[in-house]
Amino acid sequence: MTGELHADGNSPGDLPFLERLIGQFTSLSKDIFIYGLSGSLGQVFSLITVPILTRLLTVDEFGTLDIIYATLGYFAILMGLNIGSGLWRYYYEVPEEDIKDRQQMVSSLLWFVLVIGVPVAVAIAVFGPEISVFLFKKPDHAAAIQLAVFALPIMAIYNLFIGLQRLKRRPKNYLLINVGYSLLYFLLILVFIIGFRKGIPGIFLAQLIAYSCGALATLWLSRDLLAFTFSKKWFFKMAAYGLPLLPAAFLNWSLAAVNRYFLNAHVGVVQVGYYSLASKITLAMTLVVSSFILGWQPFMLANLKKPEAPKLYRITLNYFVMITLLFGAGLAVFARELVLLIATPAYLPGAALVSLLVLRQILPGVDYITGIGIVVSKKTIFTSLALGAGVLANLASNLLLTARLGIYGAAISELVGVLTNSALVVIISNRLYPISWNKKIITQALLGFLICVSVSMLILRMDLPFQWTSLIRLSLITAYAFYLFTIIDKGQRNVILELSSQFIRHGLKRLHLLVE
Repeated sequence: MTGELHADGNSPGDLPFLERLIGQFTSLSKDIFIYGLSGSLGQVFSLITVPILTRLLTVDEFGTLDIIYATLGYFAILMGLNIGSGLWRYYYEVPEEDIKDRQQMVSSLLWFVLVIGVPVAVAIAVFGPEISVFLFKKPDHAAAIQLAVFALPIMAIYNLFIGLQRLKRRPKNYLLINVGYSLLYFLLILVFIIGFRKGIPGIFLAQLIAYSCGALATLWLSRDLLAFTFSKKWFFKMAAYGLPLLPAAFLNWSLAAVNRYFLNAHVGVVQVGYYSLASKITLAMTLVVSSFILGWQPFMLANLKKPEAPKLYRITLNYFVMITLLFGAGLAVFARELVLLIATPAYLPGAALVSLLVLRQILPGVDYITGIGIVVSKKTIFTSLALGAGVLANLASNLLLTARLGIYGAAISELVGVLTNSALVVIISNRLYPISWNKKIITQALLGFLICVSVSMLILRMDLPFQWTSLIRLSLITAYAFYLFTIIDKGQRNVILELSSQFIRHGLKRLHLLVE
């Protein structure tokens, strides 16, 4: 790094550095792009099904569906015990030509799912009526719970073998299977919900069939790694890696799930329906953040030992926060229209939650950037401790707020929990790998977001025609984007303008060649 640093840690001669930064991000392999695209398909199709479900299910039923999914997450973790993560840890440590060891690893996991997962699923399903009474004070949803639980071992097999396609570096197979599963699930939803009017059980029946077909397809594609064998050595090695991460998996799921139970207990399942719909809208942000995380991990590790790494991470955090806040502001400002687009007016009470929940979705991406010290030190116990503190803060806030404020209390509580976790990740990680994060620019960007969203809410309360309120809110988003551009260091603004100009010229040149 040359030149004197500015207040935000950037030198005047940042053009070569930012060109390398942008070049490294844009040169991520085709495989990573395919994995990111196909890995997000489930969320995309989940979002596509929302307009159908919200029009065919009542708000009460939509909330019920969300509570069942929240409960299924705990059952899935219990069945798998996080042992499958050991396969990802050790797969590449076995030479490609040593097919026998790889067969032992994969087959041992499959036997674990069949011998442990299936009986556990059956045992849980037997208590379907009791679980329904516990969650909803009535046994009416026992069939839906049983179908959902029966799908869990099949889902575990599907996830194991679709993951193998990624480990075997077969991105086309990975993409095609994901597309096939998602499309089949979507079509079966239409058949069972619209055609046969099966309601909530029809959704889980569609999932059961789609996972079964996907599992069979992935088993066939990975047949070279299957053998009638069980290796104690490999199983216990994978378990030794995965089991210590089990508490983190439970805690991470709890950060998002516990709110549903508090809402259901204090204000009823209809409020859960409002909350669920708002969460579905913020899935758009989840897609952005998860795609970033997928590209960020290899990028972060590849640059870890370079002298400019701290500066690179700092700049990345700045731009990640600004870009996601700008996108989040768009979702929050036009939340009312988005609710009416994907649901009915009955769900409008949930629109105001989007501004809070969108911030909650941004923070996991922030954790992946600021948590570099925990990754470098390999002291992952701190991840569990931060998550534990986040869950405790979430629970305490829910106890104080949800009964009084309903869905607003639950949304605030979820944000408080995730903020607590993120704050601890930054503090702990910075002690292990010190980086001077630019708190000023992040604070300014967040303040601009809050002002933008608050003003838009005031505008919606005014007795103005829809065209005017839409135009004013669009102007607000434009003004916020301009504001974000102004808080960037002048040198970086020039870099962005220059690179944008180069991109436009390159695009026009390619277009001219295509026309000719």
